[in-house]
Amino acid sequence: MKRRLERKMCWLDTSGGVESLLLAMQKRPWLLGVYVFAIGLPVILFISFMWPDVRFGPPDQDYYYKKSDDVQPDDPEVSEYKQTLETKGLGLMRQRMAGQTFLIMGVMLIAAAAPALSTSDSCDEEFAQLMERERFLKSKVQKQKILLHRLQQLSQHQTQHHTQHQAQPPGDQAAGNTPYRDCADVFSSGSNSSGLYHIQARGSPVALGAHCDMSDGGGWTIIQRRADGSVLFNRSWTEYKNGFGDMQSGAGEFWFGNENLHYLTEQGIYNSLFKSKTGNYSLRIILGDLEGSQRYAQYDNFRVGPEKSDYQLSFGAYSGTAGDALSGSYEVGVSMWANHQGMRFSTYDRDNDNYTGNCAQEDKGGWWYNRCHSANLNGLYYPRGYYSAVTDDGVVWFTWKGWWYSLKTTVMKLRPANFKVDPL
Repeated sequence: MKRRLERKMCWLDTSGGVESLLLAMQKRPWLLGVYVFAIGLPVILFISFMWPDVRFGPPDQDYYYKKSDDVQPDDPEVSEYKQTLETKGLGLMRQRMAGQTFLIMGVMLIAAAAPALSTSDSCDEEFAQLMERERFLKSKVQKQKILLHRLQQLSQHQTQHHTQHQAQPPGDQAAGNTPYRDCADVFSSGSNSSGLYHIQARGSPVALGAHCDMSDGGGWTIIQRRADGSVLFNRSWTEYKNGFGDMQSGAGEFWFGNENLHYLTEQGIYNSLFKSKTGNYSLRIILGDLEGSQRYAQYDNFRVGPEKSDYQLSFGAYSGTAGDALSGSYEVGVSMWANHQGMRFSTYDRDNDNYTGNCAQEDKGGWWYNRCHSANLNGLYYPRGYYSAVTDDGVVWFTWKGWWYSLKTTVMKLRPANFKVDPL
């Protein structure tokens, strides 16, 4: 609409006769002389032909010059017949001369106005140049937005990396000792306070800060938290790979990072005393609604593959009170599209699902989508629970609240399967 208005205004500036002439003279000053000549000459010719006997000279002389002939005396004896012929002939001549004069005037006016009429072409050219300039600026703005987004990602990653290296465990970890491999290792070392600890999964090139939950038996490494919708989870592949969100506070929303998940679940149970790897990890998911109720779902043998497998998901047997939404076994015939077992991770910019469209784009989050889901814990946060949308894009756990109820809180946490639970 904006472009149409601009083009309309351009034509308004040049369509009127007077406006066209003024615009043309503004751009080409020499046209003023052409216009004066084109208008003045026909006027002079018109006057001279229409009134040929107009006298010139002082009126007090008996004989004086006429424009139409040499000095002649007035002849009072001209016959009435001759005067009649002269009158008729003069009238006819005047009519012809008037027609010719107007024809000449029209031709010269058209010739003089031609440059002004050409201003419409000039306007089109200027409009095309402005449109090209607009496209160039829009392209430049888009590139700047992409660059700004990348800089924000880099800044966030650097901040998180700095936080991870700043995180220090409350327990005494002597220099030279093997670092904590997970929160179970932290708990086993004697630290039983929940908080941010410094861990480094076996095989991981970097150490990082992790929130450890020492309640519920202790030793849990939290990998996801939703609480209030303060963090956007509709993120890119790179952001889900590295992790994002509030890693500082004990109640902030965040995603641990797919790369970190891979290293953490790949190591199994690493015994820092015997330098050995045994067992697998269990995933426990704690769900909460707006009424204050809570349910949980637990899966054995939880594992996330490397990036070359698109962080493929695998898990074992289910137990709990929220229902088995991950395997899609809650109803006959739905597992072919609702089962998340073996699914690859998808984001809005990396589509790895089994759907003809892009589940991550439609459901507003990164997840192990099939076609598309019966669980979507990284979906769009709706603060009022029940919601209405084009797709079931909320924070969903179908087997408890269905597709059209968005959960208030979720926590996903890992612990070695054969972890020795604190008897307290």
